[in-house]
Amino acid sequence: MRGFSDKDRPANATRASLTALADSERQFVILGNRLSIDFANTTSACDHPEDNLQTWDDLVDFLFATGLVDRNRSMSLKQLGRDSPGETQELVRVALQLRDCLRSTFEAMAMSIKSFSLPTATMSCRS
Repeated sequence: MRGFSDKDRPANATRASLTALADSERQFVILGNRLSIDFANTTSACDHPEDNLQTWDDLVDFLFATGLVDRNRSMSLKQLGRDSPGETQELVRVALQLRDCLRSTFEAMAMSIKSFSLPTATMSCRS
């Protein structure tokens, strides 16, 4: 894979990427302070009921919003999506499968904790 720099890109492409990156900070609600929880929550944030992660650019925006990649790396990754759309779409598909598995796991854990603590609370009220 060939590296590239800003001089290889038209000036308006760089400006458009920066605008998209600025928007990404509003797109994702980072509440869990844990990457896996925040990733699982990209499908139903409180003030954004729609799926916030559907494309390669969305995935890159999430990585930027969580601080895993900086602006320059985000722009490079977005360019990769334009250069290799088939490969990056496959990566998105796998990422969404991972997200669904994480979400299911966290929901099961939450239900387990809820059902475990509920009888304990009921028993302590009888004492």
